[in-house]
Amino acid sequence: MKNGSLASDQDIRSQLEELESQISANPLSIDKVELFLSLQNQLKDDWTENDFALNLQMTMALQELKDPTFKIVNARLTPEYKACLARIKKWLTRSKPYEDREFLEYIFEQSPLPTYVLLDLLVDMTKKRSLEKLKTDLIEHKKK
Repeated sequence: MKNGSLASDQDIRSQLEELESQISANPLSIDKVELFLSLQNQLKDDWTENDFALNLQMTMALQELKDPTFKIVNARLTPEYKACLARIKKWLTRSKPYEDREFLEYIFEQSPLPTYVLLDLLVDMTKKRSLEKLKTDLIEHKKK
């Protein structure tokens, strides 16, 4: 690698570090996230594992900033989401009412993730209920 390109990459990496700290301080800045991704794509040397992880993190953050529905989509990809879903399902089928307080504490501690999981469950239940209602209505209509 040439010294010129190495210095250039060093400058870019320095700018990326500064941008990363600015984004951490103000995660709602679309311009800074876009600049980060643009600068990162200018790197001439090989990307490290950390570069790939940051790129994925920033890309997902940009999606979420441009379209908030991506927060749920991205949350679904995490192991934390799956663990939270399992815990909520367990709570919904509980046999002991005293588990409510512990569950509610968990919900508040883990926010906003449980909110996404609960919304997903509600949408799924609504869809299933709507389908069942549609089937019932069709059967009733055929009887007439």
